[in-house]
Amino acid sequence: ILPLIILINMGCSNFGTKKSPFTVNENRQGIELLENGHPVFFYQREPKPSGATFLFNNYLHPLYDLSGDTLTEEFPADHPHHRGIFWAWHQLYVNDRRIGDNWMMENISLDVDTLTTTRDEEQASLEVRVLWKSTLNEDPFLEEHTSIIVHPRQTDIRKIDFEISLRSLVPGLQIGGSEDVKGYGGFC
Repeated sequence: ILPLIILINMGCSNFGTKKSPFTVNENRQGIELLENGHPVFFYQREPKPSGATFLFNNYLHPLYDLSGDTLTEEFPADHPHHRGIFWAWHQLYVNDRRIGDNWMMENISLDVDTLTTTRDEEQASLEVRVLWKSTLNEDPFLEEHTSIIVHPRQTDIRKIDFEISLRSLVPGLQIGGSEDVKGYGGFC
């Protein structure tokens, strides 16, 4: 009787389950997400040089449209600090001391501590924990948790949700946009 019960349970365990349309390819540089074999985006985990001066990571590029064309740019000649979809701020202070600029990646490193992906028939998700560090301090000053959820393609749209939470690891942390009337910074 026991083998029969196991076979019945094994048969029922696959009943009603669908295969995810999403595939994840991971390499040393980051994560590529595909839907039904078509690219959706690439998450850049490892620092990548822009010119000879700065290293950038923790961003999406390329991001593809539904036809497979690239929507984002990485390090264009007129803005070598732009990198696909990214989130960054010019002003990073602890108390009144400037500790860096993660828009330009001056005195800053973004250490991707954990990176996990999940997939099912309803969505694919990328969960990232990033520790922000300054070359002027030894310990991380900020912990970032980012969740990127990709929904299956519909006829003419694809929805991607971003949730980015930042938690100070030191007292007196201040974050601000550019130091001009534009004040740009944040999700770009």
